[in-house]
Amino acid sequence: MNQLLLSKRVDLGILHQCVSKILNERVNCVKSWEFDPIVCKSLNFTTEGVYRIHGIADIMGKEVPWAVVVKVIKPGQVEMNDPWYHNYWRREALVNQSDILVNLPDVINTSQCFNVEEKTDGSVWIWMEEIIEDSIKIWSENDYAFVARQLGIFNGAYVTGHTLPEHNWICRNWLESWINGCK
Repeated sequence: MNQLLLSKRVDLGILHQCVSKILNERVNCVKSWEFDPIVCKSLNFTTEGVYRIHGIADIMGKEVPWAVVVKVIKPGQVEMNDPWYHNYWRREALVNQSDILVNLPDVINTSQCFNVEEKTDGSVWIWMEEIIEDSIKIWSENDYAFVARQLGIFNGAYVTGHTLPEHNWICRNWLESWINGCK
């Protein structure tokens, strides 16, 4: 999507709300803002684009920088409208609107979601916290082992006491759906 078209689709009220949440201050004036596409080698079929919107806000006469990440998702092929489909296009938005991410095991952190915005064209914009990587080091075998263990703890959380969420959009037959989608 070109930048001019995208900038015209930005809801300034939602932008102000998100900037206020980012800065933990009521923002009356976003003095300037621009956006950059986040380049990904491969996007999911449901992803129209991922963007970093950043700028300067005025808080009581002080200029403060801010940034937010916006992921634009869109409906796709007919099967992607089925909540039981492994690649259901609205699932990420619904996860962010639910309480699932609040109840994750302590070993998993997610970016904060500031807003899930339904657009008139049927797309959904997910406004999220920008996470900045502290370093760009190459992971060691120990790093991978640590992350694998944490993912194992996360994946085992519902076996060890947490109740499975009851949302109808949680795919309970992911592998079967994925195999059928490959045919």
